[in-house]
Amino acid sequence: MYSKDGENYFIVDSHIHYWDGGPANQRNRYGEGFTNCFYDYHRNLSPQDYVWPLEKFSNYSEQDLMHDLFQEGYVDVGVFQRLQHHRAERGARREASGPADRQRFVRPA
Repeated sequence: MYSKDGENYFIVDSHIHYWDGGPANQRNRYGEGFTNCFYDYHRNLSPQDYVWPLEKFSNYSEQDLMHDLFQEGYVDVGVFQRLQHHRAERGARREASGPADRQRFVRPA
């Protein structure tokens, strides 16, 4: 619950993603390039006190997500937006795995 000027606000974060940008989830050099590019945005646009090491950024855990949103942050309810990853060869399709596949709405106990 967020409080300001004596008022309490119930916070719903309606756009949460969980992703694995680590080497084990990078199919080729383009996957590595995507993670590095995305990390450079984070590193160059975030205040210095909020910049994570590349290792944490690439392998952000479920525990980190829950801690940052619900314990340190002000989120009361989070809505996962499912990510889908597509492969071009032979029309194959692969979907992301992680907490978003198991539940769409998260509210800490």
